[in-house]
Amino acid sequence: MQNILPVLLLFIVLNLLLLILLLWAQSRLRRQREKHQIAVKDIYQRVDTQVAELQRNHALELEQLHNFYKDQPKVLVPSESKEMLANAKEEAEVIVAEAQERAKLLLHKQEQELQKSLVKIVIQVTKKVVGKTLNYDDHKQLILDTIGEIA
Repeated sequence: MQNILPVLLLFIVLNLLLLILLLWAQSRLRRQREKHQIAVKDIYQRVDTQVAELQRNHALELEQLHNFYKDQPKVLVPSESKEMLANAKEEAEVIVAEAQERAKLLLHKQEQELQKSLVKIVIQVTKKVVGKTLNYDDHKQLILDTIGEIA
């Protein structure tokens, strides 16, 4: 029974350390996600501003064309402005889609880097506490041995 207590205590300490690391990682991921959401929102705002500016320019252009042609009989306004506006909207949608994809890729990459860092930290802490490096099988065997000794 005395042999079980240090192992059980070590197991509890390691799990608490792992919990603390996971909470820290969640906090960091949350902050990164918030930064990315702000960046994406900023991109949306810039695109909206550009679309609004294009629409104002289009309206001004149409008004100028209307004023120019109003005294001339049966002259139609060219449709080039409408095509330009449609093209601008399509380009804006492409820009937004690309920005969203880049944000997703960056977030995924940072999550992977954070997971790698957490694994390294857990291995280093375990090595210092136990005195040797535990791989997955060693860790699993330690847990099973502890459970076996308790039962």
